[in-house]
Amino acid sequence: MFQLRKYTEAEQAMKQAIQVNPYYAEAHDNLGYLLAMQGHFDEALAQYRKAVEDRPDFRLARFHLGQIFVNQGKYADALREFLKILTPDDASTPGYLYALGATYARAGDRQNALLFIRKAHDEAAARGQMQLLASIKHDLANLEQ
Repeated sequence: MFQLRKYTEAEQAMKQAIQVNPYYAEAHDNLGYLLAMQGHFDEALAQYRKAVEDRPDFRLARFHLGQIFVNQGKYADALREFLKILTPDDASTPGYLYALGATYARAGDRQNALLFIRKAHDEAAARGQMQLLASIKHDLANLEQ
């Protein structure tokens, strides 16, 4: 339903899945994403927290949680979440490193911003993630000035 952009039906389906299994972390994360898209950030935050509570190693839910914190200006909370998602090293790692570096930049910590954005650059280049690499290069050039 979500992919068909039938958001009301998607929300109902996710809530039903959670009703059947309250510990279904993916359903909490998906519902949180849908709620965040609709601007319901406090409700989204609650869903992401539930997903992470049920599955502490759920990197995508922690990433989404961090994104909400960044948008709320709660950089220390965002950094805490982003630092927890750097392992394992896989195809998602460059994006997570980039988010971490960008958050350090927003928080005013240029040194750590450069450190993690450079790591993101190297990881994205090694994996051939050209679209991500282009974004990283743009931000890196701004930070290095």
